[in-house]
Amino acid sequence: SRGTTLRFSLASGARVSLGMYDAAGRLVREVTRGSLPAGDHAAEWDLRDGNGSAVGAGLYFARLEVGGRTLVRRVAVTR
Repeated sequence: SRGTTLRFSLASGARVSLGMYDAAGRLVREVTRGSLPAGDHAAEWDLRDGNGSAVGAGLYFARLEVGGRTLVRRVAVTR
């Protein structure tokens, strides 16, 4: 697998933070951070960590923080 697309919608413009975390809760990679307009968005995670190394197979968690709310989605990586 070359990567995964993380899709989300914003009802209004907001500052967002989207990161990938491992099962122990450690940040693996920050995918996007900043102000985004209202509407649909897609962020790509290339299955690499912050150093550019491919992550191992396992369960990861996409954590999207928007205006004090946090949404978490599981992402299974298979190799």
